[in-house]
Amino acid sequence: MSEHTQAPEPRQAMRGFFPVVAGNDVHVERGGGVVFLARRHLTNEQGGGQWLVSAGALDVRQGGGAALIAKEAHMSQGTVGVLIAGRATIAPGARVLLRATPAVALAAVAGFAAGWLFGQRGRSR
Repeated sequence: MSEHTQAPEPRQAMRGFFPVVAGNDVHVERGGGVVFLARRHLTNEQGGGQWLVSAGALDVRQGGGAALIAKEAHMSQGTVGVLIAGRATIAPGARVLLRATPAVALAAVAGFAAGWLFGQRGRSR
């Protein structure tokens, strides 16, 4: 039995369009897509997507997306619509339209759901 186990290669999306890419570690380079999901680490270099979601770290270099959701996010360059992260580092060359913590995002979703439910209830009478 070997004491050294080799880590699997990260899922890579390079030079093209990929509707959905998911894995433990995901690396996007000059590619685009709709959803990129990573359990540990998501790296985006000169690429972009609608949803970039990582349960661990998310690094963006000269890329962007509509919604980035991660435990920890680092942006060195690029443009993002909505950034939801527990910890975020945004360099001067990066642009973020809206930044929120997971708690604020959860409160907004709960408020929207409650308003929708109680609004439907009032119309049914």
